[in-house]
Amino acid sequence: MKSEFHREMIKRSLISSGNNYRMKKVIHKALHGESTTLVFLGASITMRDWQLEGRRFADTSFNEFKERFDSYGKAKYINAGMNGTSSMIGLIRLERDVLRYNPDIVFVEFSVNDTKDSIHREIYESMIVRLLESESKPAVVLLFMQSEAGYSCQGHMQVIGEHYQLPMISICNAIQPEIEAGRMKWSEYADDNIHPHAQGNDLITEFISYYFETVADESEDEESDIPEEPFYGTAYKNMKLMDSGNISLLSAGGFNETTTIKEFPNGWIRNVETGNIPFRFKLRFKDLFIIYKETRDPDEGSIILSVDGEHINTYSGHRTFGWNNPTARPVLLGGISKEHLVEIRMADGDEHKNFSILAFGYCE
Repeated sequence: MKSEFHREMIKRSLISSGNNYRMKKVIHKALHGESTTLVFLGASITMRDWQLEGRRFADTSFNEFKERFDSYGKAKYINAGMNGTSSMIGLIRLERDVLRYNPDIVFVEFSVNDTKDSIHREIYESMIVRLLESESKPAVVLLFMQSEAGYSCQGHMQVIGEHYQLPMISICNAIQPEIEAGRMKWSEYADDNIHPHAQGNDLITEFISYYFETVADESEDEESDIPEEPFYGTAYKNMKLMDSGNISLLSAGGFNETTTIKEFPNGWIRNVETGNIPFRFKLRFKDLFIIYKETRDPDEGSIILSVDGEHINTYSGHRTFGWNNPTARPVLLGGISKEHLVEIRMADGDEHKNFSILAFGYCE
């Protein structure tokens, strides 16, 4: 039997059930035998982990939804978690990994991977609005995690959630008071400083289950309009992904089109046997982002990226704590939408090193 403190912790996890109109419609669909699709979008906390043998919260929360509402067995589940990524990469890959499935519910988890700067606030809000405005009009549920040291982007994410009247579930609000009161240890939630272990994932599932229970018992709200004015900004909501499958290159230069990493298979890898011939393309955009691989391999070099002949920045694929992970960086932001010439070449001294370009994100 759960203690009173545990029951209060579960109640505390639900910041708000938001405007329940969209979620009520999904529940109605499931109860009446219609097909529904749940997508879990996030970073490594969301991503499936074979070591947890089906106890990752995304798996078990989907099972909770099925048990409560899906007696016809029509519900489908997509895990769109990606290790080590922020909402910047989440937005760039949104169409490919989420929207093409026409989701009915999307759970969003990026609170420990994002930073608290202005661009990530706008990226996150742009992603939320893109989801809300998408063709399938999904119910969007925000999840807020924290690190052992208490780091979380819940502050600005919660403000965004309140602005759009979204349901919000906070692991921070739930467990931090228990830890501070000495009734719970961090080790009862996670083995490292961020990632919940099996017991921690079970706890998150309890919080999501409590949300399902709460919203099922509520009266249905009237449908609310998406606010015309954003809270921080939605300049990036029409972000598109570009890789070797849809780019028109002027020249691949010293880069070969090939499989890079499984998360972004349609990229380019530097051919160290070639000269330092630039990778070149023309594209109409106002905002441009690059996604590339980071690795601890010292043979991974740096590139110089230029736009319209002007040196923009140098990006290094070598990082002490890299693990062949994708990382995204802004290249040019807030410009006038026009055609630009983009050129990439290896930095001086790195002509014989490797580099993996995974993809680009851009807004026209």
